[in-house]
Amino acid sequence: MWSGLSGPRSWLFSLCLGLAGAMLGYLIFTVWIGIGDTAVFDLGGLVGAIIGVIILLPFVGIVARATGHRKT
Repeated sequence: MWSGLSGPRSWLFSLCLGLAGAMLGYLIFTVWIGIGDTAVFDLGGLVGAIIGVIILLPFVGIVARATGHRKT
């Protein structure tokens, strides 16, 4: 799936994946667990966003395989 992306589509896909991971990290750490600060940017939020993307990537791969996008 990702090998077929180039140019603006790859940038858009990466941007959307990063934003979704950041939102997931925010929900997990700030809302559900109660760790973090909602008032300012901090490095903990960056770590939460990275962890959110890592959690999200396997699900994106599962959806890509289920919809028939195969790596050629």
